[in-house]
Amino acid sequence: MAALPPSNTARFWLDYSDGVNEHSITFRIAPTATLLTIKSQVDNFLLELEPGLHVITILGCRVAVAGSNVTNPTAWTGAATYGTGAMAAEDAPREVRFIGRSTDGREVSISVYGTSFSVPATFRITSAANATIADAILALANASALGVGLTISGEVPVWKAYASYNYNSYWEREARP
Repeated sequence: MAALPPSNTARFWLDYSDGVNEHSITFRIAPTATLLTIKSQVDNFLLELEPGLHVITILGCRVAVAGSNVTNPTAWTGAATYGTGAMAAEDAPREVRFIGRSTDGREVSISVYGTSFSVPATFRITSAANATIADAILALANASALGVGLTISGEVPVWKAYASYNYNSYWEREARP
């Protein structure tokens, strides 16, 4: 399968801080998705994930049209923060990743830092074992159906019934003196 350019679809970025590092979540969006729909669907996802989050603070959001690498800021209309309790610095590299795949074989992933889930022995949290993960996956599926959270080819993915849990090597290196 041939690689597609990163700017193949329009994109929406939500920039946030987990109290230790700044991160961005990227959502690929359909050309028909309005900013109101995009922001409400991203907010719904974070609200469903909130019971599994330490406090994350929203720093802003940006959009780029398909074919362009220029991002433009837009006002965030969701909550200013999500989650409860400060995250310990040693937890900064912990990442929960939601994965989907469309019928054309393209994969999409949404990574979130600042989570408060216990580390499972399998490094995977299934929707059957955790209601918060189940609710977050359902929110992603609903968002994708409305054109928010697509694959790089612009197709609607089927989201896996789990979230992968890992320690991100980049953030591990960043934490070292």
